[in-house]
Amino acid sequence: MVMQRLVRANIQLTEKMLANRAQFIADMRPPLGGEIAAGFKGLAGGLKTGMNGGMYNVTTSAAALNALCAFEVFCWFCVGECIGKGSLVGYNV
Repeated sequence: MVMQRLVRANIQLTEKMLANRAQFIADMRPPLGGEIAAGFKGLAGGLKTGMNGGMYNVTTSAAALNALCAFEVFCWFCVGECIGKGSLVGYNV
């Protein structure tokens, strides 16, 4: 009984994933040339805004979200360093 329910749920989940396969493929493909150019344009606009003092026109909730994202990146960096070293202790200097 339980095994049949698990198999049925697995089949339903697989069917949902296959129905959205085109979206998954579009999300996983590398960026196209136009998308790369748009990314660089957005980066240049962000640098221009930062130089003009636009970083001070941020709401508290947006600043908290940015800080949380930066902290997550830092945590993943630390995890990668620990994995790369093979231990939790520091490097041999």
